[in-house]
Amino acid sequence: MRHRLLTAGLILGMISPSCSHPETGEQAVRRAQEAMKHATTWKMRSVTPSIEGRLAVETLDEYSCPSKRRHTDHYQSAPGNPQSSLTRVILTIDGQVYFFDSNMSRWTKGYDHSWDPPSKCKELVDGLDPGGLPPLTMWLRSSVTKGELQGTSAGRCQDWILAHPNTPEGDEHLCLGVDDYLPRSYKAGPVVFQYFDWNVPIDMTPPNLGEQPASPPAFP
Repeated sequence: MRHRLLTAGLILGMISPSCSHPETGEQAVRRAQEAMKHATTWKMRSVTPSIEGRLAVETLDEYSCPSKRRHTDHYQSAPGNPQSSLTRVILTIDGQVYFFDSNMSRWTKGYDHSWDPPSKCKELVDGLDPGGLPPLTMWLRSSVTKGELQGTSAGRCQDWILAHPNTPEGDEHLCLGVDDYLPRSYKAGPVVFQYFDWNVPIDMTPPNLGEQPASPPAFP
């Protein structure tokens, strides 16, 4: 009996330190940084309420590393203004760039675009902060506190908070997947970025140039 009690005491001694030390914000952000190094595809959606009070912009950015990206902007007139909408798509595949504008209703080639996928994918692997993704390097230099568990269409995520007291923009929020630590949302100021379909294959193929599609690319 004494031997069993000693064994149980040793086991409890091994377990209790991990139970008494909850995960810190720095640990969570470092795990997110490591998880993102291994990401091959992802999608990001954001909504900007208005531009000069006239247009709202919804953006969908899709990456398929190492060399594919589809960036879609959908502009919609704000309530109280004349109804109008515009969709623009920039598709980059293996160094070739294609552009669609719903006003032209056709695809063209050669639109200048500086956000090339290979550099973004390399930055991610190197642990840097590609534009459009949460600035984890900055978060590692800051004091981060734990928020509440959140529910999303991609599963539960843990909210982490970077406080900005006495600023009009308010606090920043980063919600990381409970199981994989990949970002599900990031809020900075009035804009909320949503991330989903991590490591899910994305179909991107060159369009038929000069031909008017039967229907314009729809905003997913």
